[in-house]
Amino acid sequence: MTGQSGSGGGVGLVAGTGRGSGFDAVVVGAGPAGSLVSHRLASLGVRTLVVDRSRFPRGKLCGGCLARAGQRTLEAAGLASCMADAPEIDRLWLRTGKRSLNLAIPAYRVVDRSSFDLRMIEAAVAAGVEFRDGVGAQARPDGTLELDGRGSTETLRPRVVIIADGLGGSSLRGYPGFSWRVSARSHVGIGGLLDSMPPGVGRDAVTMFHGRHGYLGLAPLAGGGADVAAAVSPAWVAANAGRPPLGAMLASFGLDPARCGLVGRPMGSPRLTRHRTRLEDSARVFVCGDAAGYLEPFTGEGMSWALGAAERLGPMVIGALESAYEPGAWTASVRRDWSRRRVLCRSVSALLRRPGLTGMLAATASAWGPAASALSLAVRALQAPGRDVRGAREFRPGGGGVA
Repeated sequence: MTGQSGSGGGVGLVAGTGRGSGFDAVVVGAGPAGSLVSHRLASLGVRTLVVDRSRFPRGKLCGGCLARAGQRTLEAAGLASCMADAPEIDRLWLRTGKRSLNLAIPAYRVVDRSSFDLRMIEAAVAAGVEFRDGVGAQARPDGTLELDGRGSTETLRPRVVIIADGLGGSSLRGYPGFSWRVSARSHVGIGGLLDSMPPGVGRDAVTMFHGRHGYLGLAPLAGGGADVAAAVSPAWVAANAGRPPLGAMLASFGLDPARCGLVGRPMGSPRLTRHRTRLEDSARVFVCGDAAGYLEPFTGEGMSWALGAAERLGPMVIGALESAYEPGAWTASVRRDWSRRRVLCRSVSALLRRPGLTGMLAATASAWGPAASALSLAVRALQAPGRDVRGAREFRPGGGGVA
């Protein structure tokens, strides 16, 4: 395996299968969802290729907080080592104007996505996956997948394509029916890494600042740095045109950008709250993780939700390869998760758009224990995993109707 943790050169072509281009499944996107589902497929004998348009290791806009549900998913898959050195944080410090509230929460592990995602795809390669970074992909309705990168192009016709290329992915751009529906009230994302926690912000909690224009989270990383991620109104970004958005967001909460030590370039995202109009096609194409949709969670549960979805998708892909998949099962699974989480996320989002109300709630919870307990329960509800699907058997190429 040629994966490396340095910043130069990327991972490149990592041969895991040694079987040329005869892939049963191709996964587009090497984030947590893509890496986990490819790891599971390869572990069951599926000839699997993963491609990603970025060179690895690469940074990724993310709050970095991996909830307990996501931790359990990795542990069950034998991938607990991917969380190595990630600090464990069991406090949430909510700061609204002059009011604040310190809550006990189920322990997060705070990961640096650059190293975490690299470890995940390296584990997938060790399980038999072939990985190519710096390669873009376009899925076509005729069942082909066009790859473009590293100075060459290639057209594949795998049995199954899994799209896990995130909110900003473009691999379905030419595939009719897979358009986005975006919430008109959605925030956009901005973030980055800091070389140290800002003055006045402790390292023993995930700290959340919030105001009318959005909210910002700071989470401590191993080695003394910090992950910073914010969800902010597009109108506020437009009103602050000419100023670096992340620096302006930090300053809006009384944090001096000059003393925060931004590492590398800040990152951004399109509008966050969105979903696909379609999640699968003819047992050949499945959309997973953030590429399927995103709900704007207050406490950063996105990674755990993506991992849980990837864990459920694996057995369905095996069924599709063996001509035993019930069309619509994947869509129904994703929609069930969304219907359960949508009400809670919308309620939290509506509350966050009213700083005065949130400040009153923080003051009440600080003085009255049951209110604090109720808020902690809300965080636990956001962290709850989706329905688990188990029982995938080893895949045998050529058996069960698979050529």
